[in-house]
This record gives sequence, structure tokens and C-alpha cells, in this order.
Amino acid sequence: MFSIAALIIALTPGSFSLQEQYYQFQSDPTWVEVSFNFIYIFVIALIAPLFVTGGFLAYLHRRVELEGWDIELAFKNMRSRFKAILPVLCFFVSALFLAPSPKTYAQELNKQTIKNDVAALYAENDVIEKKTTWVPHFDESDGSSEKDFLSSVVSFFQWVGTGLGNLSWLLVGGLVLLLAYYLYKNKGFFTSVAPNDKVSKNSEHVIPTLFADIQHNDIPKDLILAAKQAYEEGNLRRALAYLLQFSLFWAQEAHSVKLHYSMTESECQFAIYQKIPPSQQPIFERLFLTWMKVAWAHQHIDFNFAELADEVSSLKNARLNEQGPNL
Repeated sequence: MFSIAALIIALTPGSFSLQEQYYQFQSDPTWVEVSFNFIYIFVIALIAPLFVTGGFLAYLHRRVELEGWDIELAFKNMRSRFKAILPVLCFFVSALFLAPSPKTYAQELNKQTIKNDVAALYAENDVIEKKTTWVPHFDESDGSSEKDFLSSVVSFFQWVGTGLGNLSWLLVGGLVLLLAYYLYKNKGFFTSVAPNDKVSKNSEHVIPTLFADIQHNDIPKDLILAAKQAYEEGNLRRALAYLLQFSLFWAQEAHSVKLHYSMTESECQFAIYQKIPPSQQPIFERLFLTWMKVAWAHQHIDFNFAELADEVSSLKNARLNEQGPNL
């Protein structure tokens, strides 16, 4: 609004007395109120569609992420169900291809007999109705110039069609070569969304999307201290999320646990239990169970948060005693 008002003042001729209009503006004349109301309506009409569109697209983006995660989990369940019967199914399909097909003998036909039958069929007027509607007559002596013109036009369009056909094949060949180069360079289509199998101290930690309410840029440096502060503020979900992120960071750095963004709590537990010693598994079991009850089941449970935070913090001390990392 102020930009449009400033633009109007800047485009006002120099002969127009701004000082006089300023004093009139202080007295709130009618034309000033009407002008600012018109500018306000114009600005709202300009900004409101962009605001509504942006909010709706943000909603669609979030729904796509959630629905995609649900679809991925459904495919994982299908893989686990069909994993046992897959060898039997492959053996059955292979047996179908290896089974000998019965021999079939074609009946020998007389071509001359068939030709005579078809000719006799076409000769019958009752079966096929024939009617002459128009017969073109070209006078070669008088219309030779028109015939040459028509033939040249037909030849031109034939040449254009042949050129476009060759160009389309060239485009298809170029796309095939470009696709082959892309596959050779990226080693497949879905390498950008594949999980990062190389986990090291210098690589970025992978945090599953179950912590979508906490952005990566908002992660504090001291997760244990941030968890205690969030618990004191009454935000138990965020406090448990900080403890879980700390434990996942520790598992990836201390034992090179491989995590993926679409993993659920049970999948994270299974991946962690394959790497960490059995003495540390009860800490993760209690932490994940408390998180699922509070974050997803919305249950009010009584537990000692300070004790749980100390147990999670002890993982850092155990790692420091082993190799001494900077966690």
C-alpha cells in the first residue's frame, strides 16, 4: 500500500503543491480515504490469490510426503509377505515355460480352390453391392499444366513428410543416447533417493521422517540439554524427539548403523539392534516405547524423564570411553 502511494506521489507533477495536500491529508479529507480504501482493495486482490495458492500447495506437498510414506510401507509389507512364496512362484513360472507344448497340425489348404471361391463370391451382385458414384476424367492434352502442378505439390508434401519422419527418428535416437548417458553417469534412475550406505563421522546424519516436526536447521547442538529444557516447558513430545535424535546420532557414529528417511520406529530398532551390544538395547527399547506412546498414541504415562535422559546421555559416555568422539 505504501509503495503504491509513494509511486503515485513520485509521478505527481511538480506544479502540484504537496505541502498543501499534506495539510489536507492530516485533516482526512474524503478523497484520501476513498483513495486508500481503493488501494487497500487492490492490494488484497493482488496478494490473496498468491497467499491462498501458496498455503494450498504447502498442504499438497505435505500430503504427498505422507501418502508416499504410506505407499512405501505398504510395499514393504507386500515384500515381507511374498518373500516366503517367491521361490515357489518363480519355480512355477519357470515350469510353465519349460513344459513341452502339444503338437498341432495345420490343415493343408488348396490355394487355387480358395482363389476361385473368393472370385465367385465377388462376382455375385447380391452379396456385394457395387455402385459407381463418380469417375474422374483427365484430358492429357488440355490439362497437362494442372497435372504437373498437382504432381509437384504432392512431391513437395511427400518430401516434407519424409523429412519430418527422419527428424523424428533422429530425435528418438538422441533421446535414447541421452538416456543411456544418464544411466551410465548416475548408475540408474533412483540413485538420488537411495539410502546412503556410507555412514561416517564426516557424513550427514540420516534422521527418519517421523521427526518431521523438527527441521534439520532447528536441531540444537546440545540435544540432551535441549530435551531437558523442552520437558521443563511442558513439551514432552519435543523432549523425547531430541532424545531419540541424540540416540540415532550416537548409533550412526559409534556403530555405523545404516538408516533411511522412510524407516519406522520398528525398522530403526531392528537396524540398531544388529549393531549395538545387548547391554545397551534396553535403553533404546524404553526410549522408542515411550516415544510411540506419547507421540502417536497420545497417552499420558508416568515415567522418570530425568532418569531416561541420564540413560540416553550414558551412551555418550560409553562412546567416549571407547573411542572419544565429539558428539
